Formats: sequence, C-alpha cells, structure tokens
Amino acid sequence: MTANVVPIDRRRNESVETVEPPTIASLVSARESVAASAPLIEAVERFRTAPVLRLIAVLDECGRPVGAIFEREMRTILFNPYGYALLKNPSFGGSLAAHIRPYPTIEAEAPLDALLEVHARHDARVEGVIVTRAGHFVGIVTDEALLRIAAARQVEVALQRARRAERIEQASAEFQTDAGRLGTDLSDLSGSLGEAAARMIVRAAANREAAVGVAGASTQAAANMDEVARRAHALAGSLHRVEARSGAASAAARDAVALAERGGDRMRRLAGSAEEIVDVTELIDDIARRTRMLAINASIEAARAGEAGRGFTIVAGEVKALAAQTRNAAATIKDRVQQIGTAIGDVAEGQSGIEAVIHAAEAVSASLHDAMQEQRLATQEIARNLEEAGKATEEIERNAARINASAAAAADAAGSMQDIAAGLSDQGQRVGRRLGEFLDVVRTA
Repeated sequence: MTANVVPIDRRRNESVETVEPPTIASLVSARESVAASAPLIEAVERFRTAPVLRLIAVLDECGRPVGAIFEREMRTILFNPYGYALLKNPSFGGSLAAHIRPYPTIEAEAPLDALLEVHARHDARVEGVIVTRAGHFVGIVTDEALLRIAAARQVEVALQRARRAERIEQASAEFQTDAGRLGTDLSDLSGSLGEAAARMIVRAAANREAAVGVAGASTQAAANMDEVARRAHALAGSLHRVEARSGAASAAARDAVALAERGGDRMRRLAGSAEEIVDVTELIDDIARRTRMLAINASIEAARAGEAGRGFTIVAGEVKALAAQTRNAAATIKDRVQQIGTAIGDVAEGQSGIEAVIHAAEAVSASLHDAMQEQRLATQEIARNLEEAGKATEEIERNAARINASAAAAADAAGSMQDIAAGLSDQGQRVGRRLGEFLDVVRTA
C-alpha cells in the first residue's frame, strides 16, 4: 500500500503580471551642480534663486563629483545682514573648498538595492545620493524619491509575505492531508507486516517440529542400516565358507548342469532386476527379501549337511531375524521421511520366480556352488550400498538439524519483525501527531 501524495503547485498563487523595476537613472530628479573652482557667491545665488533647492553637487574640472554644498549651511550666510559683504571678501567668498561636504555616490547601472544600501550607510542629514556614469555626474536622487522607492519596496515585501503565507497555508493543508493518508497507510502496512510475521512464526514452529521428527527417524534409520551392513558383511563371509564347502560336491552334480544353467539364467535376470532399482528404500527391502530366502536355503543346506552345517543354521537364523528387523526399519523410514522406497512391493512379483529357481536348484550342489558365489558377490554389493545409504541417511540427519536451526532462526526473525511492525505503527501514529502539531503551529505563526 502506498500513499497517494498530491504534488503542490507552488506557482498557482503567484501573479503572472510582471512590472519592470525602475532604474537609478530614471530616479534622478535634480541636476544642479557647480564647479569646484567657482566662487562661493555663485552657489549662494543658486540657493537664493531656487528656494526649494536642498543641495548642489560640486564637480571637478572633469565633471566628476567631489562632494556637495548644503542649503542648510548656506542659510546662515543668506540670513546674515553682512552676508553679501562677506561673500565679496575674497578671503571668505573666493572659494567653495571650506563648504564642500562628502556626499554618497553610485553608478547609474548599479542595482536599486545598492542605492538604498548606499544611502543607509551615510549620515541621515545627507539628503539623497549623487548618480554618476563612468564617474561623471548625472544627477541627484533626492530623499523624496528614495522614500518612495523604500515604501514601494516595503509594500512589495509585504505582498510577497502575504502570498508566501497563503502558499504556506495551502501547502500545509495539502501536506496535512497527505500526512494523514501516509499515517493511515503506514499503520495498514505495519498491521500487514505484523500478520505476516505471526504467520511466519507459526510456519517456523511447524517446520521445526517436522525437522525434529525427521532427524529422529533418520537417526534410527542410520543405526539400523549400520547394523544391517555389519550383518551383511558377516553373511558374505558365511557364504564364502559355504561356497568353499559346496565346491567339493560340485563334481557329483554334473548331471544337473542343464538345470543349473537354467537357474543361473534366472539368477542373472534377478541381478538385472536388482540393477534397475534406483531408490535406496527399494534396495533395502529387496535386500531383506533376498536375505530371508538365502537364510531359508542356507537352513535347508545346513540340514542336509547335518552336524557340519549346524553353525551355519544358527547364522542363517540370525540373518533371517535381521532381515525381518530390516524390513521393519524400512517401513519406519517410509512413514517418517517419505523418501525411502515405496516400490518394495514391486519386487514381490519377480520374487516368486526366484523362489522357484532356488527350489529347483536345491538338489543340485553344483548350482548351489554357483548360487553361493553369486550371492556372496551380491551380498558384498548390498553391504556397500547399505554403507552408502547409511551415509545418505546421516546427511539427511544433518540437513534436518540445519532445517531445525533455520526454522528457529526464522522464528526469532519473525518475532523481531513483529516487534518492528508494532514499533513502526507506533512511530507512524507519533509522526502523524507531530506533523499535525507542527502544521497547527505554522498556521498560527
């Protein structure tokens, strides 16, 4: 969820009408000047003939201003009954130098703000500013013109402030709306985040429980497979001994070669079927079934051998019992891990043919010798496969442990996320309140 922020057009309240500001040259209203070399009486006559004249610019021989003469200082001479007599006196009225006062100047091309700054920096008794162009006298901007410019500038500043206040008010209203919407969206987002975190916690707990179950089943399966592998190695040794003993009777069974060949062909087909087994679980079940039949055959042969086969009968009984335990372990792994063989029953159909072949070969010692040799090799292969299956089961156990750890970490992370979501919701509400208070202060400021 995202907030729909409305962009603020900050130009909507600004006037499209523009007024060119006046230049300094256009503000010149007085152009009275006198040469610095002129006698004082000339300046006095200028003031006498123009009563409204407040000052006269004094220029050097190049037309550059060097100062000004003020009417207020000449007034004492004008109103003195002996003033004209003094002016006629060369020692008093022969030069302007004693009456020239410093006066602010500014270039005509300077900005208007500079004019106001120049005037503000000088004595308040200075009435205006001399304007020059390239240093030469242009005229004088009087106090009246400066006051008009200052008043216009104040009005403009006031209007700008009013427009700015209006824009701030409008922007504040829009911003408050957007802030409220953002606060709502933030609360909704934090709520969704909290719900997702809660679901993650539940799932992590379920995954952790399942991982614990898988780890337990894998541990039991690994132990059973280790035991089966050990017994399979023992069975291979017993088969090797039986193979050696049955070799002595192979000469008496030459008349059963044809039957042995048929049995060998069937056993090779059985080996080919065993090679097609790709799943470890099916292999374990097949091993259990074949081991059981071998135990039956070994018991029969041991019975035929009499006292010499009694020890082998005991081993065959243990192998038969171990095969039953192996099938039970395979069923447990099938229920717990769901990865260990579901196709064990598919081998049962071919097993009947194998049993028929083995029963047909019971009377032929030569075929028993061949069968024992093949079964020894097959048992060794089974033992190797069981070792590999045990390693795979151990890897499953390690993976289950990692899954358990990951589930625990995910649960912790989900809990942290839930706390963050709650904190985010609180912060969003706090930000909304603070924004509202700030905008209220801005409006009332």
